[in-house]
Amino acid sequence: MYYYHTDHLGTPQALTDEQGQLALEMDYQAWGQAREVIADAASKAGIRNPFRFQGQYHDDESGLHYNRYRYYDPDIGRFISRDPIGLMVDSIFTATPLIRQNGLTL
Repeated sequence: MYYYHTDHLGTPQALTDEQGQLALEMDYQAWGQAREVIADAASKAGIRNPFRFQGQYHDDESGLHYNRYRYYDPDIGRFISRDPIGLMVDSIFTATPLIRQNGLTL
């Protein structure tokens, strides 16, 4: 069994085993590029960490970070997929925002 140690954003910083021995340590650059330092025992056991910057999931095939419905490229610091929700500009920035009030637009 292994335990994740995260920062205040939920980004994994380390992975330890039941004895508290460091199995994996993560270091991130500004836009989410990760550098893993894997202990010998964890490497032999095939331990890997698919979680990345702010809970994103690392896709081995593309090298991108999957973030629920869209992909993020840490090399350029941008999402490369469209946001499925869109901008919702017409509902947020109307002339009378309180007339059609709901919890999402305030």
